[in-house]
Amino acid sequence: MADVSFRPDLYRGTADYYDRFRLAYPDTMLADLVHRASPSGHGRLLDLACGTGQLAFPLRAWFAEVWAVDAEVGMGDVVRAKAGAGGEVADAGAGGGGDAADAKAVGDRVGVGRGVGRVRDVAAGVAVGGGMVDIGAGADVRAGATEVAVTGDAAYVRAVTAKAEDLEMDAASVELVVIGNAFHRLPRDLVARCVLSWLEPGGHLALCWSTSPWAGPLDWQQAFGAVLRRWQAALGATSRVPSSAEQLRRTDPDGEVLRRAGFEPAVRHEFAVEHRWTLGELAGHVRSTSFLPPSVLGDRAAEFDGDLMAVLSPYTVDGHLTETVSFAYGLARRPGVASG
Repeated sequence: MADVSFRPDLYRGTADYYDRFRLAYPDTMLADLVHRASPSGHGRLLDLACGTGQLAFPLRAWFAEVWAVDAEVGMGDVVRAKAGAGGEVADAGAGGGGDAADAKAVGDRVGVGRGVGRVRDVAAGVAVGGGMVDIGAGADVRAGATEVAVTGDAAYVRAVTAKAEDLEMDAASVELVVIGNAFHRLPRDLVARCVLSWLEPGGHLALCWSTSPWAGPLDWQQAFGAVLRRWQAALGATSRVPSSAEQLRRTDPDGEVLRRAGFEPAVRHEFAVEHRWTLGELAGHVRSTSFLPPSVLGDRAAEFDGDLMAVLSPYTVDGHLTETVSFAYGLARRPGVASG
């Protein structure tokens, strides 16, 4: 069954808002995931469609190396900056005059310790000059490449700008793959087959999720959702996200996709966390979405904020709106015996 195709630019310009206003996965969920996946401490973590590293960074303490992969250039820029706060980070413009170039990393192989990875047919804006830019011990950027590796206090973090389906890695070279709030936007069958091949025998794939603040049953959530729908219609943004995406997931669930790829049956684990939002945080969260990002709000952003405040303010208590957020992950295992 063919997956729904999503526009490649849905999250363009959202990275800073994504990093500031998306909720962190709770420690209880991450601890449970680590317990069940049982990483060796010397393996590789692959975070696909990583955003700004909402899973890569809190999980990196259990791995020797982390790959954080996202198709959106801005997301990778934030990952590099965050990783650089604990180590060394490249100035991608060094030697390149600061101009972004459309680059294709076609078969540009880069050594990454155990196993070798490469990015195939990836077009992205990269500001690098000719030759190689030295960015510190054990890492480099070659002309045309779209990845930068940086070192921090824990794992070796490699930020890669690529679509998940365009990534190539050695077989059986990854202990754990995580995908946060994104599997529905990927070509699921293709990505599931790729992930199965990249995982070590006994390795795991975790599909991680969280509920959205406008999708709940509370009165303020219903009012919030109505504001968003009204503004999507006003700005001509109702078709940015395919309407058939959720229907496809109901008729062809993620678990069935993983089963077809060869995974053992996935098991879902859920965690409920109470969260208090300010109205400003909700406005920022909206700007992190694919349906009302800054590029869509445009010069009407202040008008949107005013409308949002006017509608939601009556529901606030001490300046906050409270909800119970459901975080969850589905853990699927590649058959076989783990090497460690």
